[in-house]
Amino acid sequence: MICFELKINDKLICTAGVSDLRFLTAALTLMRREEEELAVSVGGMAFHDDGTSEERRWVNQSVTLGDKIAIRILDLSTCDQPEESLANNPVQEKEINLRIFERMKKQFDDTSE
Repeated sequence: MICFELKINDKLICTAGVSDLRFLTAALTLMRREEEELAVSVGGMAFHDDGTSEERRWVNQSVTLGDKIAIRILDLSTCDQPEESLANNPVQEKEINLRIFERMKKQFDDTSE
């Protein structure tokens, strides 16, 4: 399976990947609020045959200026278990998607006049 190996300042943080993942992401984020926040995260989403999905998170860690972030893409038979797995409710997902659709529909209907 494809895995992401994350190192921060040459220290191994995690090796993320699971065979049933639909997608796997590694992100470096800068948020500007009252103070700047830098973070690195690795996560993914698994979709099951019964229609349910599960969000998986391996790491969400603050980093600072000068940190060295390395992500290596590997093909491995095993990897680390995620720190967190969150089952998604299909009914709740549908309601959220419907609200997003309605908001976007209104936005585009308002601009077409």
